[in-house]
Amino acid sequence: MPVQSIHRFNPFALQHGSNLQTHEKVQEIVWYAESRFWTILSKISNADREHQAWMQNLLHRELVCLAFGLSNLADILQSFLSYLT
Repeated sequence: MPVQSIHRFNPFALQHGSNLQTHEKVQEIVWYAESRFWTILSKISNADREHQAWMQNLLHRELVCLAFGLSNLADILQSFLSYLT
């Protein structure tokens, strides 16, 4: 039996039963996140100088936490899937 693996940066690998609906949902999430990100950057760039620093700091912290959480989730999923095989 061949060993299956999930590639973290390829959500459209069609592995482990993914289908077109899953891909469409992932794409919707990506588009939503991108639009929110550009809205936030627009608000920060149009804010007063005194507010830009704390807004940028907050955005930075949020992105770091998000990246940390996603990397942990990917590691957990990878461990779980390797346990199943």
